[in-house]
Amino acid sequence: MLSETQRLGDGFGRLSTHLEQSQSEVKRLTEELDRIREDALTDALSGLLNRRGFDRELQRRTATAQGQESLALIMLDIDHFKKVNDTYGHPLGDRVIAAVGHSIRECIGPSGTAARYGGEEFAVLLSTDTAGAEHLAERIRARVEQGRIRRREGEQAIDSITVSAGVAVQQGNEDGSSLVERADRALYRSKHAGRNRVSVDRAMQRA
Repeated sequence: MLSETQRLGDGFGRLSTHLEQSQSEVKRLTEELDRIREDALTDALSGLLNRRGFDRELQRRTATAQGQESLALIMLDIDHFKKVNDTYGHPLGDRVIAAVGHSIRECIGPSGTAARYGGEEFAVLLSTDTAGAEHLAERIRARVEQGRIRRREGEQAIDSITVSAGVAVQQGNEDGSSLVERADRALYRSKHAGRNRVSVDRAMQRA
């Protein structure tokens, strides 16, 4: 009887150890899968969401915000970025993109979602009204303008980097594509007006 009890106890012990190891492995694999998913939606250069991650977030936020909250979109573009690449080389251009991404993250904190939309263009989604979005876009613009990027340690900073921005706020049941189109329209208005400024698209706003 004692021998059988000990044998059963040993068996339960091995089973318990096996279950613990299995649970640990499942946890490790789950964490690894989460990391892979996060990497698939993150732009390695800027540290922000990539275009795929942005599109997914835009679809989710525009659907849930309809009639519930003010959802604003800020589109930003680095001014004369081709000139930066042509003058200083692509490695420095990459540093500029990383620096602008860092400035955007510092300005929005946990309140918004930022993405590298493509190339030298960025996007920010946040729950706020037109005035709040315009104020944040201006903060980002000023932060980037005040930043200084050097080619190498100790060298003089390159010419000031600036961004242009366009702001639009979701209206009614407006979908993501329309919101992006209006924010982009405002962005190009900033570009055409001389760059390094913020413009707001108010075409669909209620009186």
